[in-house]
Parts: sequence; structure tokens; C-alpha cells
Amino acid sequence: MGVAERRQREREERRVVILDAAERVFLSKGVAVATMEEIAQQAEVSKGALYLYFKSKDELYLSIVTRSLRELVVRLERAAAAPGSGLERYRRLLHTHAGFALEEPDRFRVGIGWLNTNYSVTDDSPLFGEYRGLLERTLALSVAAIEQGKQDGSVVTSLDSLELATQIGAALFGLMVIQANRLEVDRRVRHGLQWERLIGSFVDLVSGAIAQPGRARTA
Repeated sequence: MGVAERRQREREERRVVILDAAERVFLSKGVAVATMEEIAQQAEVSKGALYLYFKSKDELYLSIVTRSLRELVVRLERAAAAPGSGLERYRRLLHTHAGFALEEPDRFRVGIGWLNTNYSVTDDSPLFGEYRGLLERTLALSVAAIEQGKQDGSVVTSLDSLELATQIGAALFGLMVIQANRLEVDRRVRHGLQWERLIGSFVDLVSGAIAQPGRARTA
């Protein structure tokens, strides 16, 4: 390996270290409150060195969430490519999306950090364009599965596919937020929930609501 290649590899490795450190800071402090100085300390680099890799907190945050979204979209596209009816495809997408959030709860919480704060990233960068495109892709895959289900008869609904995908996605999203924070939920609410069944039973519920009779549990 030549000098240039080694330096490039070291730069990429340092970039990953910074992203991982920023995730930890964003998780503990919140996106709005976290500072670049705190991230530099966590990554064990100088603040000046940090700015050589990321020119702003917005760029750093967008780099983190797009990294996660790229992985999610790969999984979703793999689930969508498997054979089956539209309903089966849609069920797989719901399970895949929820599974990713539950496997990576910290990354999930960082990714949704903007929802419970007034923090807003700039939208005038190519990175934001990629971020928005990835989010749109996740929704488009669900819409396509529902449309397929309408065509093959496995899904029966009079609702617009985009509207339905948004409603069900939002409900699933809420469950993922609750489950990602289940330790704190358990501290506050004595409910006796079986966490391991929560997502699966929800998918069964919504599948039954939109499925052709007799096809709700065919995934």
C-alpha cells in the first residue's frame, strides 16, 4: 500500500471515529444542545481537526443520519425484491424497518432527534438532498407494495396508497419510538407488555385491516 492510499484509509478511519463519537454526544445531549467542541472531545481530536472533516454540526448530523438511512434502504430494497404478493411484500417492509430500528436503538433515536426539538438542519446542501431522497425512497417502497397488493388482490382498501402508507408508517414509527425507549417506559408505566410481540402483533393488525379475507397472515 502506497503512502497516499494509507493516508486515505487513515482519514476514512478517523472520519468513522468522529461519526461514532458524534452519535454518542447527540444521543446524550440532544442534537440541538450538542456542540462541536463536545464532539471533538469525545472523538479525541482537536476542534480544528474536527472542522477539517466536517464543516458544521449540520453536516455532521446529516452524515450520521444518511449513513443509517443508506443501510436501511439496502435492507428494505432486499425485502421488496423477494417474491410474493403485494401484501407479503408490505409486511416484510414493515418488519424490516422495525427490525432495523430495534437492532440499532441508539442510531434510531439520534436519527429522529429533530422531531422533539426546534433544531433544523440546513436544506441547501447536496447531503440534505441525499437525506431527503433516502427518506422518500423508504416511503416509495411501501407505496409500491400497496399498489401491487391492490393490483393482485391481496390488499383491499379504498384509501390512496400514499395516504395509507403514511398513516401506517407513522403508527409503526410511534411503536418503534416507544420500544426503543422501553426501559424508561417500564420505569414509568406498569403495563405488563410483551415487548417482543409488540411489533409483530401490530403488523398482523394492520395487515388484517387491509387484506383480502383469508390472506392477512401470509407473510
